[in-house]
Amino acid sequence: MIFGLLIAIIFVLAVLSGFLYGENATIRGQTTTIPYTSTQTTTYTSTTTSTLTQSFISTTTPLEMLVITSAYANSATQIVLNVRNNGPTYITITDIFVNQKPLANFTPEGTVSPTLPMALATGASQTISINFSSPGLASGVTYQFIINTGLGNQYSKLVVIP
Repeated sequence: MIFGLLIAIIFVLAVLSGFLYGENATIRGQTTTIPYTSTQTTTYTSTTTSTLTQSFISTTTPLEMLVITSAYANSATQIVLNVRNNGPTYITITDIFVNQKPLANFTPEGTVSPTLPMALATGASQTISINFSSPGLASGVTYQFIINTGLGNQYSKLVVIP
């Protein structure tokens, strides 16, 4: 039992040393090359059945976690989106889309308050009002509102117009 555990530990150390230096590692007859760079944190987990799992957490790309907490129509001419930044860094909201079209190209014409682009700090909440020219959006129709961020991520909600 102890001898088998010692062999498993030696095997894991041998495999890990190959990964840490960006060299080829062979597991069950398959050769895999995994490059290692200094901009990533690497975590390894191993069991005695020689299964190796590798996880990378990038330290150079910030994570965005924008949450649309509510979205509703006050009227056919006003949509309200309440958003919160749950991520570890600020988020820049760059554009709003309606049914896959940028608001600037959508009919009827719409304006956003506060104006875009808009930075949202970590933990901050913001109410975004989208006002459409009269007669506004069609009553009884569902519209998709998409918030586009500076990193290109999109967050959407459906709103039914009363």
